[in-house]
Amino acid sequence: MAYGLLGFLFEHRAPSRCYGLFRVDQVPVSKEYVRSVRLWDGGSRMARRKDIVKELRPVSLSNEQRALRRFFPEGKGKLEGILEQGLLGPDAPEMREHGKFESKWIMGGIYCILTYDVHLFEGAEKKEQSQGHCVLGWDTHAGEYRMLRAANLGVLFQLRGHLERNRLTFTSDQTMIKGRKTKVRYTFVRKRPGETIWIAELRTAGNPWKMVGRDTLTYS
Repeated sequence: MAYGLLGFLFEHRAPSRCYGLFRVDQVPVSKEYVRSVRLWDGGSRMARRKDIVKELRPVSLSNEQRALRRFFPEGKGKLEGILEQGLLGPDAPEMREHGKFESKWIMGGIYCILTYDVHLFEGAEKKEQSQGHCVLGWDTHAGEYRMLRAANLGVLFQLRGHLERNRLTFTSDQTMIKGRKTKVRYTFVRKRPGETIWIAELRTAGNPWKMVGRDTLTYS
């Protein structure tokens, strides 16, 4: 009789945190009740997770993806800019960048690959070659812009971004650069159709952001 009453109460009463007074594995209860308690007790988190975790399927173009084309239309052009003194090393002078770039949209236009190939100049003297690839796009599952940059300087950054009108900003988590814990921030500013400014900033622990480079991407 006691078992029957207890079973009836556990199977039919409204979910309550008082269920924690009993060990569910020691009290015979229905599977439906256990499921309802789990969904209710912290269940909002589970419900949200259920909504977020969807099937992985090919995506179509979204407004977020289309917005990036204002900064990076399909095509080629020239890249010119300045690297601030000390960026490449403690005694490195200010250096000028000059070269070419290409932006190409892949996978039906949902991601952009930005490739650059430039030479660094100290005055009129050509010094080193700088090459890199950036993959930019909208992560539909994370609900944010993402950027992955790899360069022949031996760095590989993953950055998270947001768009505000004509400014597209990407910021990395803390990483190690030249032996120091550092964050990287890239800001792309659309000046006019076919021209984008690329600003690079670094911030070491306990210090403010410092601009270390500024490039102009001009499409042909």
